[in-house]
Amino acid sequence: MTTFESIVSASKSIVIASARRYLGDPSDINVQDVAQDVYVILYQEWQKKRLQHIEDLDNYIFTITKHRCFRVNKKSGYHQDIDDVEPVSPEIDSEERRLLVQLVDKTPEKYRTILQLVLKGYGLTEISKGLAINVNTVKSLFKRGKEHLKKQAEEVNV
Repeated sequence: MTTFESIVSASKSIVIASARRYLGDPSDINVQDVAQDVYVILYQEWQKKRLQHIEDLDNYIFTITKHRCFRVNKKSGYHQDIDDVEPVSPEIDSEERRLLVQLVDKTPEKYRTILQLVLKGYGLTEISKGLAINVNTVKSLFKRGKEHLKKQAEEVNV
C-alpha cells in the first residue's frame, strides 16, 4: 500500500512547477498556498481510499493543481482561459505512453522530475523557471535522462 508521504514525495516537484506555471502571481507564498490546498485535497481522498482507484495519479494531481491555481487567479482578478494553457502531450498511443511512464519511474530522481514534466508537455525553459534551476542544467539532465531511458528500453527490448 502506498503511503501518503510517498505520494507527496513523488509529486512535490510537479505540484510546485505546475503552480508556478499557472498562477497569475507565482510568488513563493502563492505557490506554497496552492501546494498546501492540493495536499489537503489529496489527503482527504487518500483517507477515503479513493486514490488507489486512480489509474494516472500524476495526471490527477496535475489537474487538481491546475484547477486550484485557476481558482486563486479568479479570486485575485487574474483571468486566464484554461484552454489556452493546456500542455501538449506527446503524440504516442496509450500503450507506448504507459511503457514510457514505467521507464521514467525507474530512472534516478535527478532525471525523473525533468522527464515527468516533459511528458506533461512542459518546455525545458518552463521547467527551468518552474524549478528555479539553470536552463542549461535542465537541458543536461534531460539529455542524460533520455540516454538512461534509451538504455532501459534496450534492456527490456522495447
